[in-house]
Amino acid sequence: MLDESEMKIPGIQISVHQYVRIDGQWIFVPEYSQSVYSDENGKYAVDNLPLYLKYTNEDGSVLRCMTGYQLKVENIPENVEVTSYMANHGIKDSKLLQENFQLLNTSSELDQCLVLSRTADATTNKAYVSEGFDFVKPILEDQMNAGFLDVLRRILAPKTGDESRWSFLLLMSGVSCLFIFVVLYSRKRQKC
Repeated sequence: MLDESEMKIPGIQISVHQYVRIDGQWIFVPEYSQSVYSDENGKYAVDNLPLYLKYTNEDGSVLRCMTGYQLKVENIPENVEVTSYMANHGIKDSKLLQENFQLLNTSSELDQCLVLSRTADATTNKAYVSEGFDFVKPILEDQMNAGFLDVLRRILAPKTGDESRWSFLLLMSGVSCLFIFVVLYSRKRQKC
């Protein structure tokens, strides 16, 4: 979900890497890796991501291991500002960690991986619970945006709802009044 003032940038590449949770550690799954690109509305979708992988042990028993994902923005456009991570202030909100360009949501994160499973509750079959997650029931993660703002537009004309909008309008009104005063004063001096 993009905020109204955020730029809708097509062609942003997001790489998706899969990990599997074994003995409390994320193990990278090299066979699974893909890239998706944002469309003309700045949106992207990654579908059919498994919540767990099955492994067969040497004794023939089946082990189900929870999966996690890392999403990384590969190409940040020039002349854009990335909004603050998880600020929860509308246009100031982003899920992009600027130090490594990883998209992450703290509400569904476990050790730097995005978990697409619901939180387990008392009714969850214990066979499907791993570290507090019910890894057979998915959650919809539809708020993973980077929060790009056009730097030039942001400097020159803040958007509606921006706290600096009123300051900007007052400043521009003051500058306009000063300009009119200077023009009138210089005309009056020329007539004298």
